[in-house]
Amino acid sequence: MNYPDASLQDTIFRRMKIPRPRAPLHEDSLKIHNPFGRLPKAEGAGKLQRWPDSYQRPFDGKVYHYTTAAALGGILSSRSMFCTDYRQLNDSAELSIGLEVVEAAISARGQEIGISSEDAEDALDHLAVLREASMHVAMFAASFSMHGNDLTQWRAYVPSHGVSVGFRLSALEKLAVDQHFVCGPVRYLGAPIFNEWLTAQLEVMRDGLRGSAISERALREQASSDPQEFVDLMVLTQRSGNLERWICEVAGLLKNPDFRSEREWRCLFVQRENTIQPRKPAHFRSSGPRVIRYVELDFSQVDLNELIDVVLIGPGTSREETFQLVTDLLRSAGVNATVSCPPNSLR
Repeated sequence: MNYPDASLQDTIFRRMKIPRPRAPLHEDSLKIHNPFGRLPKAEGAGKLQRWPDSYQRPFDGKVYHYTTAAALGGILSSRSMFCTDYRQLNDSAELSIGLEVVEAAISARGQEIGISSEDAEDALDHLAVLREASMHVAMFAASFSMHGNDLTQWRAYVPSHGVSVGFRLSALEKLAVDQHFVCGPVRYLGAPIFNEWLTAQLEVMRDGLRGSAISERALREQASSDPQEFVDLMVLTQRSGNLERWICEVAGLLKNPDFRSEREWRCLFVQRENTIQPRKPAHFRSSGPRVIRYVELDFSQVDLNELIDVVLIGPGTSREETFQLVTDLLRSAGVNATVSCPPNSLR
């Protein structure tokens, strides 16, 4: 870069009506003074390499429940989690899409899987009724995510003063199965290996129906002295209960692909009469003007330190206050979970 000579500098400063500096202008005097350290090349290369990894989001062995700090206090004090009636969940088409998928799968592929035509017709009759009158189904769900710090989850469920409670998946899954919950990742329509998963569920149904046929024969033998109409009614009632419970347990793990970014993992309890599954009492709680129906996933028989691993503080203006509150809540309950404030995109 060429700089003007001294005489031209004088002319410039005179016309601009600014005082002439005492020292002449030199190239060194025009450099920006930087008091901070420059970014080293290796560190810049490392950042460029790490940023794509943020899109991978590998599963870390935990599932996360997004809730408020107050609700976390309720979980710790009651040593349970409230599983909400599916009719009061956020998805307006909850269950109906699942029933539609199961109905289509049985109709199109049931006999190919090995389900007898009689069993397939029986299942389709039940599905036709459930599709038009699904509101009578008693199904309860507790929702988790495989992402612990997800912007869409914060926005949808706890946009401020929220927490994400990380549960160890292996411990939570065992606890839920012991209490007759069905649990697993939600399957979104059209996702990879969706059809394979659905085929596996049809195979479970096929095996279950074969087992039910054996049980029905045994029941008829035991009740051979009873009136035939009464025995027929017992068999039909038991068969209908088991079939509808299976249908709902599969349909309850299917969801609209609009929700796929949530990567939901779900604990599901289907309350159905005339099955071997024990019933759970339904409870009610208030939420503003609404009354919410729920059943409990009981944590009282486990050490919460084996179940809860971490609590993440969500976005908001009072993160430090929420951090201290959550730390005190956990300490008062004897839980040694890690509490952290991960970086996120919302203020």
